[in-house]
Amino acid sequence: MEQALPEFAWPNYVLSSHDAERLVSRIGEKQARVAAMLLLTLRGTPTLYYGEELGMKNGVISPKQMQDPQGFRLGAEFSRDYGRTPMQWTNGSYAGFSSVEPWLPLTLDYQTKNVQAENSDPTSMLHLYRELIHLRKQRPALYAGSYTPVSVEPLDCFIFERNHIEECYLIALNFSERSIKVNIPGFSNGKLLLSTYLDRAGMAVANDIELRENEGVIIEIEKTLHINGKNNG
Repeated sequence: MEQALPEFAWPNYVLSSHDAERLVSRIGEKQARVAAMLLLTLRGTPTLYYGEELGMKNGVISPKQMQDPQGFRLGAEFSRDYGRTPMQWTNGSYAGFSSVEPWLPLTLDYQTKNVQAENSDPTSMLHLYRELIHLRKQRPALYAGSYTPVSVEPLDCFIFERNHIEECYLIALNFSERSIKVNIPGFSNGKLLLSTYLDRAGMAVANDIELRENEGVIIEIEKTLHINGKNNG
């Protein structure tokens, strides 16, 4: 996509919408966390669909509860209602969305996947999104910097750089179910700012980058380092 864009263009990235299955139902909660880091560190405008910040799943909806005209016309399997269930604020009646029964039922796990519950869990999806958004706002390279892909093996690991004036960050995303050790030519040390596991911020990273299964990390590196044979200074 970046190669196809003219120099003046600014991309927009969307992983979920009211017309698609919810991200967690498509790729699982662990990879949904990696996808969140991808979305909020790419160059461009990220578009979030409500409930993704909680890890909401598709709703379970019977034919009698269906509201979507597309489902009526084409059949229940084509209904878009499954990703349109009410936002889940609390574990109380109707998840704090309303005081009366909403047009679509709540998801089956609304008592744990809600804003109130995830506020109290420092490892929750909600906290991950907040940390990502905070970093994006505070670090110019993450919202206005250039984007450069980094070629590495294995292929199920995606790494790219974001650069801006004196800032440089590596984003490393493991799309696999196994731990991976990645060697990046020219990279020698950096500081891990954020992991999708939310458990090792501030850790020094030297030489090889070790990624656990389904893990993404943001690493701050020295601007003068040579990555993939180029000078970032």
